[in-house]
Amino acid sequence: MDTLETERLVLRPFEVKDAAGLYELLSHPRVHCFSSDRLDSMEAAAADIARRNAGPVQLAVCLKEHNGMIG
Repeated sequence: MDTLETERLVLRPFEVKDAAGLYELLSHPRVHCFSSDRLDSMEAAAADIARRNAGPVQLAVCLKEHNGMIG
C-alpha cells in the first residue's frame, strides 16, 4: 500500500515504531473497555501491528510534522 499525504497528515502502513502509540490508543480502559481490540502490553501491541499488516489494508494515521501515529 502506498503512503497517502494531506497537508497535515500521513496515512501509511503500520510500522514497528507505532507499537507505543497503538498501545496508548488501545489500552485506555474508558475508551476501549468493551472492544476486542484492547491491548494489555507493549508486546501485544507489537504483535497487533504484525497482524494488521498481514491482513486487509489498515493504515496508521500520523501527523506529518513528526510522523507519530495518532490513530
